[in-house]
Order: sequence, then C-alpha cells, then structure tokens
Amino acid sequence: MKQVILFAFFFTFSFINAQVNCLIYPENSDERKSCEITNEALTYEQGSKKSQMLLDKAILLNPKNDFALKEKSVPFLKRGFILEGMEILNKAVEANPRDNLDYRAYWFFALGNYKMCVEDLERYYALPNAFPYIYTSGGDMDMRLLLAMSYAKLNQNKKGLDVMKKYVDSYEDTSDIGNLDYYVLGMLYYKNGEFENAINAIEKQMAILPNKYGNYYYAALSHKALGNTEKAKEILKDAMSKFSKPDYYSLINYNCFKVYFEDLENEYNLLVKE
Repeated sequence: MKQVILFAFFFTFSFINAQVNCLIYPENSDERKSCEITNEALTYEQGSKKSQMLLDKAILLNPKNDFALKEKSVPFLKRGFILEGMEILNKAVEANPRDNLDYRAYWFFALGNYKMCVEDLERYYALPNAFPYIYTSGGDMDMRLLLAMSYAKLNQNKKGLDVMKKYVDSYEDTSDIGNLDYYVLGMLYYKNGEFENAINAIEKQMAILPNKYGNYYYAALSHKALGNTEKAKEILKDAMSKFSKPDYYSLINYNCFKVYFEDLENEYNLLVKE
C-alpha cells in the first residue's frame, strides 16, 4: 500500500514541479501571467539567476503566488540563508497553508526547532482539506514520523507515542514499515515506561535493519528497566562485538535520536559497575 501511495506522491510531485495549471485563472489577469512566468522559471536550474529573476517578476504580479514564493525560498534554505529563506516561505504559508505548512515544518525539524515543527504539523493536520498522507520533500519519510520525534524532543512522549501507534497501525501491509518506524515506536514505548512493548517494537526493527546502534541501545535499556540486567549486558556486548567499525547507516537522515558506539560502551560500563 505504501508503495502505491509513494508512487502517486512522486507522480504528483513531479507533475506539479514540471507545470502549474494556469488555466484556472482568468485570461490576461495578473494571476494568469504570474503563473505562466512561474512555469517559465521552472525551466531553468533551481536557484539560478534567471530562475530567481523570473520568480521575482511572478511574485510582483501576484504577491499571493505561493508556489512561486516557495520555489524562491528553496535555494536560500538549501544554501544556508535560513532567515532569508524563511521570510519568503512564511509568505507562502500565509497565502496557502495547506500546500506549504508541511514544507516549513520539515525545515523547522531539520533546524532542530521542534516546537515550531509541532505547531506547523498540528495546524496542518487540523485543516479540513489536509491531505491524509504527506511526506518530506524527497518523498522518503512520512511527516507523522517527524511529528512523533518532535513531540519526544519536547518531552511530550505520550503525544509522540499516540502518533506513532496510529501511524504504524495505518499500514495495511507491515512489510511497508521502514528503517526508522519501529525504532521510533520502540524508543517512545521506552520513554513512556512500556518496556515490554519497547522490546517487541525494537525486535521488529532489528528484523528489518539489524545493523543499527539504537536498536541494541533501547533494547538493553528496556531490559535493564525490567530488571533483566544480564540480558541488557548481553545485548550491549553483542552489539559492540558486531560494530568494530562505525556504522554509517546508523546516521540515517531524519533520526534526531541517534545512538553512537560510545553510547553502547558507556551503558555497558555502567551495567558492569552495578
């Protein structure tokens, strides 16, 4: 099911970036002209001088052209001009919240501003015309996952767990579960004191992606919380023997609860001393 949704997303996303339907605006109106100029801007490399000049022209004709505003903001954000990019993106959100709140939330998450990420996504999901499934700009991560992690970063772990449980339950086929889904679910179960559920979720993630520090770390912490100290030490020792070299895939994008080899070592040493 997830593949079908993603395919539809990629198709729609690619089409939208290739062409905006300008026929919805009256002929010879500023809105139509602005739309057509935006389409022309899309034929040039994103962030190029020509593209930016055309987008400026489109926005001048129609200051509420949210697509042009969003497209203009992207190069600023990607190149580290965050204040300038956000100033433009804010105008796109103001003009059309439904089509731009998620993108701004994505950038807030990437910048570590989890409070604003939550505010934007809560606002988005409350919209009566919100799309049921929204993904990060590359189409590789459901925004609910980012929302759950943002809640956890704000110590709103119960809210984060509620989001993750509904998120995972929404899959018709569990084979669609990704490389981060059960991990975040297990981490949130742990943070909510549901240690057996945490272990169950983490073991499911291990079956999908075994070579990830965090799986072993949160599994060990959960066993420790249940009083299974020897099991916790066994898990950590096993992990450290497997990862004699850095596990670069453990630095998976979007994971703001990364675990490193040193975390395994430190926890193991604490258990040995007990």
